[in-house]
Amino acid sequence: MIELSDLTGESRTQGGTVQEIDWAGIARTPRFQELRRRRFRFMIFAVLLSAGNAFLILLLSAFAPGAMGQIIVDGLSVGLVLAIGQYLLVGVLTFLYVRRSNGSLERLRTEVVRAALATAATEGTATDAAPTRAGDNR
Repeated sequence: MIELSDLTGESRTQGGTVQEIDWAGIARTPRFQELRRRRFRFMIFAVLLSAGNAFLILLLSAFAPGAMGQIIVDGLSVGLVLAIGQYLLVGVLTFLYVRRSNGSLERLRTEVVRAALATAATEGTATDAAPTRAGDNR
């Protein structure tokens, strides 16, 4: 049985023989390309949002220090709210990425691995494979 944690360029079969996995072939599959595309789109969104917010804070600090120093409530300025907001934004983006990664991206990743293992099995490079997540002790 091949486990996902064994997919590091070579895979071990139950008999102990070591056989190669066609990583280039996997990378060319439409499902793998979709997985990469979806992950990349989310990362671009997260980076642009996070960096844009940080850049906005820097611009306001440089060119509108009076606005950043405006007091909203005793001891709470606009600049402080924006700075705390940056940390909250990063936390929310992290939560969304983890949720998405463990949801739709994980399902897609499992499909890619199963297809790769099925292809390897039909080509005689793997046996009776059932993919598991890295780190699982199943």
